[in-house]
Amino acid sequence: MTRKQVLDIARQRRIPLAAIVLLLVANVLAYGYLTAYQQPELDRIRGEWFAKRRMAVGEKDQSRPALYAQGVRELEEWRARVMVKKDFAPFLSRLFSSASRRNLQLAGITYKPAVESGKSMTSYAIGFSVKGKYGEIKSFLSDLLAMREMVVVDGIDLSNSKSTEEQVELRMQLTAYFRLERP
Repeated sequence: MTRKQVLDIARQRRIPLAAIVLLLVANVLAYGYLTAYQQPELDRIRGEWFAKRRMAVGEKDQSRPALYAQGVRELEEWRARVMVKKDFAPFLSRLFSSASRRNLQLAGITYKPAVESGKSMTSYAIGFSVKGKYGEIKSFLSDLLAMREMVVVDGIDLSNSKSTEEQVELRMQLTAYFRLERP
């Protein structure tokens, strides 16, 4: 193809060629704007946001000694939450009183002790059911979750025998952990 042929083609297809050149120029200008202005501005704003976020949370020391000290503190807090085995009866008493404060009928309770192997701890698998109004049962669950003791809710079953009554029955399985002796 000679130069004259290329110029003839350009004259015949002036509008499509102008559109292609215009799109090419617009693309180059948009890329230049993004890389020269918008990306540095975005990086600066992102850096400011992360700095504000770190300040709001409070900069934590992530060094090994600081992490070790934090782990020791959390372990001591956990140990303080584990009751002594002789506190099992008072724990059940608090459970019963919480149910009675909420006007719930405690239908029965079963428990099975299990010694945790390799640890100076024992656990009690506790099962019970309470009957009462739905709102009172929700409040009882809230009381249970607010307890400081190491209690794990293993299962909850909520049932209503009559759809016209507000009375519901809650069957619950818990595991409570106790120390065998004081440290």
